[in-house]
Amino acid sequence: MRLVVAELEDVIASTAHVRADALAVACAALGLPPPPDRVQGAGLGVDDAAAIVARAVAPDDATLPTLLALAAEREAASRLARESRLRPGALAFVAACAAEGRFGIVTRARRAVAESLVAAAGLEEGLAFLWCADDRARDGAPAVARAIAAQRPFGPRRAAVLADRADWLATGAAAGARTVAIPAAPPDVTPDATWLNFQDRVPSDLDGPG
Repeated sequence: MRLVVAELEDVIASTAHVRADALAVACAALGLPPPPDRVQGAGLGVDDAAAIVARAVAPDDATLPTLLALAAEREAASRLARESRLRPGALAFVAACAAEGRFGIVTRARRAVAESLVAAAGLEEGLAFLWCADDRARDGAPAVARAIAAQRPFGPRRAAVLADRADWLATGAAAGARTVAIPAAPPDVTPDATWLNFQDRVPSDLDGPG
């Protein structure tokens, strides 16, 4: 039995286009210029992307990052059910992981957005836990490491982390977990394996190389 911890956005489901569109709509609604390409293509969560845009436009406005993030989150949540797409084979892979061990999500999305996506994708059954941006520890401890530590009796050596970001993969590796980069390994971290999607993948693939 194995604990599998995965990012929801851009790993289990393709959501980058939804986040980008939602941030652009929120900027327009607040009378701000469109987000630059470097922000839209960076794979950031809505909060982080909104903060960058707000600071660039009005660095002295302490409330703008929150207002922009809330507007973008509302727009993203309304779009997810109809515009997000699960990666090929993801639903069957999640079900198999839940049946053979434990499957949970740690995501950069806030809870309203994450729960909308989980419901729309039919991922509720078998999902052991859902940790969102709202659940970040005050001490700043990496969410991936905390999720692994909290899931007893599983330990790091019986855990796998599926992520698209170098920092998440590095955190998982430092905790002693197996790491899988999806959709491609970032250049500054070496995961145990790289998967383009979940087609023909089974949980036992997490027990060995690539």
